[in-house]
Amino acid sequence: GHPNAHCYNSVVHAIAKSRGNHKAEKCKDILERMILARDLGHRDCSPTIITYSTILNACAFDGKSHEEMREAFNLAKSTFQTLLESSDMEPNESIYANFLQCISRQLKPGKTRDEFAEAVFTEGCSQGFITAAVMERFKQAAPAPAHEILDRHKVIPRNWQRRAKASY
Repeated sequence: GHPNAHCYNSVVHAIAKSRGNHKAEKCKDILERMILARDLGHRDCSPTIITYSTILNACAFDGKSHEEMREAFNLAKSTFQTLLESSDMEPNESIYANFLQCISRQLKPGKTRDEFAEAVFTEGCSQGFITAAVMERFKQAAPAPAHEILDRHKVIPRNWQRRAKASY
């Protein structure tokens, strides 16, 4: 038999939680295997939202040197982009939270980090996937823009959270 998405996700999770080097890249390799298996007709190997969320989490906690951190961020960015372009899946609140955490951990504070964080948060707002956890990660990633945006809203606008699951 062929491994299914649950098996693949277990491997991705184990790699993501490991202390090894280049774990984000290893997770992305598993994602590519899953996509290839799916494209060869093994529908039960299709990546899930959990696959993408776990890879983004691995990216957030990968890399020691500046170069490794930049690579992990670029991998997170391409993973997020792949998900945005997917015809059968879309980001949810855990995806936005994990990508914001990656931005916060892997990019140096400054204009680039602020711009990325604000763009991701704004996209999450328009898609309706903002939760308290996503807002917290936005504040960590880009304190000044977050302060400016969130000061205008005492509570999360309903429209921002219309599709989010309350449990995250």
